[in-house]
Formats: sequence, C-alpha cells, structure tokens
Amino acid sequence: MDKNKELSFEVEKEFEVPVKTLFKSWIDPESLKQWWKPMGNSLTKVENNVTQGGSVLYEAGGEGEEPILLIKGKYEKVIDDELLVYSWNFNLPKNPVEESLYKLEVKFSETSNGSRIHVNQKNLKDEEALVVHREGWEKGLQDLKSYLSSKA
Repeated sequence: MDKNKELSFEVEKEFEVPVKTLFKSWIDPESLKQWWKPMGNSLTKVENNVTQGGSVLYEAGGEGEEPILLIKGKYEKVIDDELLVYSWNFNLPKNPVEESLYKLEVKFSETSNGSRIHVNQKNLKDEEALVVHREGWEKGLQDLKSYLSSKA
C-alpha cells in the first residue's frame, strides 16, 4: 500500500430527533451503553471528557475481566451539537494485533425532519480494515436510530 495515500471512509444517517438529542446520545456514557455494541460487545466502561484536549475511554466486553476491546483517544476539536474531532486508538488486548490509530470527525447538523450525523474515519491501514469499520459504523448508526426511535 502507498503510505502517502490515506484511507478513509464516510457514513451518514438521518434521525427524526433534534440535533441536541442526537449529540447527547453520541457522548453521554449511559446512552452509549444502550445503543453502541462495538464488535457485538456491550460497553462496560465509558469515560468521555468532551472538551478540547479531553480524553475518550471505552471498554467493551470481558465483564469482570480484561476488556475484549479498548478504545482511547483525545478530543482535538469540540463544537457542541455540531462537531467532534478526536483520535480513536483501537486495541484488542487479548489478541496479538497492532494497535490502530484512527481519527474520527463527527458532524451533527439539522435537517428539515430532525438531524443528521456524518462520520469520517481516517488513517485506515488497508481496504479490509476500511470495509470492516464502515460496516461497523453503518450498524452502529442503525442501532443509534433504533435507540432514539424507542425513546420517542
């Protein structure tokens, strides 16, 4: 692969809720635990200091043991209800894989019927990773939509 070519992808979805509700569901630890199941695992720990320079920590799976998935990052840019830019360091502690250092840019916007989220994930190492992560985000956004619909 050409190291100078950055692999990234974008996904988006519309929601029939106000943008403020969508943003809160993306960052609130208790909401995240309800809808986001990375790699099919429930979140067991969420720390989300949503300020510029603030930290992100998600642990998933392995209840009572070492997590199956660990995600750490730092917020680089935060505009409430509009934009989050942060690092997304993806690690599988129980599997001998290289830690992945991604960047997420998540935009929230109003639509005529509610709101839209637009996710751009950068720094993927190959096409296989791109496909797996895109499918994961598409499922995650559909799960977020189902979660928000159930609360309406």
